[in-house]
Amino acid sequence: MKTQLLYLVLFFLCQDIIAQNPAAIDPSFVYTTGANSNVIRIMLQTDNKIILAGAFTTYNGVSANQIIRLYPTGSKDNSFNSGSGVSGVNSFIQAIAIQSDGKILIGGNFSIYDGTPANYIARLNSNGTIDTTFQTAFGANDQVLTIDVLQSGKILIGGYFTSYDGTSINRIARLNANGSLDASFLVGTGIEGSGSWIGVLTTIIQPDGKIVLGGNFNSYNGTICHHITRINSNGSVDNTFLMGALVVGGNLVSSTLQPDGKIIFGGAFTSYNGTAIRKIGRLYSNGTLDNTFTATVGPDASVYA
Repeated sequence: MKTQLLYLVLFFLCQDIIAQNPAAIDPSFVYTTGANSNVIRIMLQTDNKIILAGAFTTYNGVSANQIIRLYPTGSKDNSFNSGSGVSGVNSFIQAIAIQSDGKILIGGNFSIYDGTPANYIARLNSNGTIDTTFQTAFGANDQVLTIDVLQSGKILIGGYFTSYDGTSINRIARLNANGSLDASFLVGTGIEGSGSWIGVLTTIIQPDGKIVLGGNFNSYNGTICHHITRINSNGSVDNTFLMGALVVGGNLVSSTLQPDGKIIFGGAFTSYNGTAIRKIGRLYSNGTLDNTFTATVGPDASVYA
């Protein structure tokens, strides 16, 4: 009797803890072994189904090469890729974007999707099969790490690549809806820097169409900008955004836009324009540091999201 009473007390205590801690694990979400390697991107569809992508090859013991779709309960959606399972890509997926028509853009380090050549970028139909109307001659020549679908339906990509479909273009490009390179997006010499792994790692599309770029670089089209810059919708440098000696001490890896237009950014850096900040900071819309956002000591390692 005492044991049963103890269990009853513990049960109600646990319920109270869960009620007071909404971030507690949701027991209704089906989860056993999970992914066997990194989940890099999670996207929620409008029907609340969940797309996971990354470097994993199984999920809950089921084959899933770098991409899988789940029901809101966490169980595998077998309708993704006609129920046959996804043979997927041959290396990791870093970026996902979902179009308004439900088609899914993926970018990363791969060269094949379900047996079809797809150099670092591909578009899938809503059922997970490859979209053959998205036609690229050669695709990118290196990793695609960011993808954004613009209001026009065109597609912005960033990463480590230095050419797309055989045309030289350094680390940032805009594609037409069919996958071809949009030659009207004029980036000049694009993103450049010294050392290895120079590229665009994060992007923000502002409501006015301007584009914030973050990553590992020190210039854009010949203009000095350390790890962060903003460009106009046509690809030209936005001179209203603070330039010069900006992020110092490490890459800028992640960013997001607040409703008030301020920019939160994260990464491995230790200062911004001479002000010590650790791994996370916030900017006003003109690129100056918002000193009201203070993290005292801050995180002890890189901020990825």
